[in-house]
Amino acid sequence: MKKSKEDGYWRAIVVDGKNVIKAQANLKQVNPLQVRRIALDLATTVVAQEHLREIKQALDKIETVVNKLVTMKLNEYHGQARSSFSYLDRVYVFLKSDTIDSKITHQLENNYKTDIDTVYALLKHIDTPLGKLNELKKRALVFKEATKIQAMKDVIGEFQEYEELVYMFLLSLQGEIHAMRLLGDPEETIEQATRQVNAISQEFEAKRQAFHQGLQSYEQEFKVRFALANRERHQIQLIANERAAVEDRSAARTINRDFKAEIEPRKLFIVSEGDDVKVLANR
Repeated sequence: MKKSKEDGYWRAIVVDGKNVIKAQANLKQVNPLQVRRIALDLATTVVAQEHLREIKQALDKIETVVNKLVTMKLNEYHGQARSSFSYLDRVYVFLKSDTIDSKITHQLENNYKTDIDTVYALLKHIDTPLGKLNELKKRALVFKEATKIQAMKDVIGEFQEYEELVYMFLLSLQGEIHAMRLLGDPEETIEQATRQVNAISQEFEAKRQAFHQGLQSYEQEFKVRFALANRERHQIQLIANERAAVEDRSAARTINRDFKAEIEPRKLFIVSEGDDVKVLANR
């Protein structure tokens, strides 16, 4: 070490066995208390980084658990819809045998109420992929990485999961209204249930169209910004293919937004055999 040309500094030189300089640096004398403060600041930074790493790991674990819970809940919805369809088959069997009792009617009404509640919940859930699509549209300018294409596919997959469930429950509700009418529910009750289901169908269709339009708008915006490079043209084609697949899937899930639980009125026949008179109805 020797005094540096710079005032207040020492020049530190590292040489090897042949006295060849290997490294050098300017050093300055400091107060030991300053060293302690610097060391503490460094230690605090290291600890903070470690905490951040632990927090990130914990968040990753939480996200994994949440995703599993969401999957479980969606599976539960699928099971509920299939159960409702199965019960409609059961009601049909009883109707054919003319052995309907109050337990059958009560369970049918309970299924209807549960399915209505579930559809309302699903209509709120479907807002989630709609919101995610809007966020992707805001980031179209940086939409170049393959991971972003995957993000869009994930949003589409989430939307179609909810779309399928809403579609299944709407079909189930329509079947339940038909069954309730066959079981003799008052006409006012049938009309009220019909209006409710049609309102749900219209709300669902509006959200489905909003999602389709969002995909189309995103595709158009992407074309305007990135249509010049081959790589971007390939991504545009991927987006177009995904949008077309979404529309095809939705087209296969047509919803009657003006559903009416109408059946052919039963005709009555008076049949006389001597003194024995019977009133019969067609089935």
